[in-house]
Amino acid sequence: MHRLLKLILIPGLLLSLSACRTNTPSEPEPSPLTGVYQLVELVDASGQNSEALIEHLREQGQEAVLTLNEDGSGTLTLFTTERSVTWTETELVIDGEPMDLSYDQGTITLFGKDNTGKMVFQPLN
Repeated sequence: MHRLLKLILIPGLLLSLSACRTNTPSEPEPSPLTGVYQLVELVDASGQNSEALIEHLREQGQEAVLTLNEDGSGTLTLFTTERSVTWTETELVIDGEPMDLSYDQGTITLFGKDNTGKMVFQPLN
């Protein structure tokens, strides 16, 4: 009788213990914005596009690179100057100056507040 009772109780105890197991929270997915990007287009407040200037500077070995880290920090290296940035899914702050951020299919576009121009970045390969 005791043996039969043990055979019935043990599987029930194991089942109840496995049901009480707590699930550890999974790590959140990293933002698709995290990564390294190069400047491909620069438009000033008057609407003048500076693609030719960007290409000329590249030919001289200078780059404009945006690096976004998972923790919301990053750097923006504009040719010879490196600046610290913080970012969210909708805003990038460069040395305290906020810019609107738009992300579409791997391309990041930064818009100056009050339509003061834009910078377009694509992933660096």
